[in-house]
Amino acid sequence: MAYRADFYIKYNIIGFTGSLHNKPTVYFKNAGEFGHITQSHRAAYNVGREEVESELDGFTFIIENEIQDGEEVAVEKWLDTETGQKIPSTHTSRGRFFGARYLDMEALAILAQAIWRYPDKKAKTRRQG
Repeated sequence: MAYRADFYIKYNIIGFTGSLHNKPTVYFKNAGEFGHITQSHRAAYNVGREEVESELDGFTFIIENEIQDGEEVAVEKWLDTETGQKIPSTHTSRGRFFGARYLDMEALAILAQAIWRYPDKKAKTRRQG
């Protein structure tokens, strides 16, 4: 059985980082949970499904592009739903984030391939260090 087959579904895809046609990292979110599937990484233990995380009361998960060291990269953040303040998390991606709402059906089908290609949970996750 695939890790969190109830969550890692095409309807929860919110976007990707990397190259659409070269094993992009695919991001997922639903009402209250978020995670991603890494398809390519120099560290083999970092390929696969990220442990699904729950949003915290009063905070929602967002991902935005920022310029860091002259490069546009995706930064995961917590949005305080009461104050609107954005708090960066511990994860910055290697590339720019492309939101799913701007993609056509063909691009979404390419991203959805990550779901069946990588059914297993990563050997290592952020929370484990």
